[in-house]
Amino acid sequence: MKKQKKTKTEKSNTNLQINFYITKENSNFVFEMKLKLQHIKGEERLRQVITECYSTDIDLIEKYHILAPSTLEKCVEHTVNYLLHTEKEFELDLYEINNNGVLVGYFGRERVKKRENLCGFFLIDRSPEAKKEFMRFLKMKFKDKINCYIYNKNTRGISFLKKNGFKFKDGRENFSCFVL
Repeated sequence: MKKQKKTKTEKSNTNLQINFYITKENSNFVFEMKLKLQHIKGEERLRQVITECYSTDIDLIEKYHILAPSTLEKCVEHTVNYLLHTEKEFELDLYEINNNGVLVGYFGRERVKKRENLCGFFLIDRSPEAKKEFMRFLKMKFKDKINCYIYNKNTRGISFLKKNGFKFKDGRENFSCFVL
């Protein structure tokens, strides 16, 4: 069985699209992912994206979110308020990731002086292909190293970071910093 991979990247100032194809000879399996990255504009859209993401993940609400165990509404409100507050203090870009018009996830890139931080990320689609392309988006959007401050109780998020090459840098009572 022969695998064939093809990746195509298109860039613009605000959007980034990656077309990712996998085909296998002698089988009916064909995987096609057309991820598109675009800025999240406005509080209403931010709230929609986070609500859609969080509503797919009861474990986040019950175990991993800083307010857990909590309700979807409280977790969404906390995240939106945190990101909007951050946006006023630092330079922040928020991105949503879509696959053929379907929301796949989001992330934020915060710039503080010369340092760039990954502040908030979520993937609805946790397939190996989606995770790989998510990491590719991060590497394209961040200039140098990526710092990610993450709540210690989010062990699933920490595991994801470690599996993707992030190294522990510093820890505090409630959160830790990982760097790629």
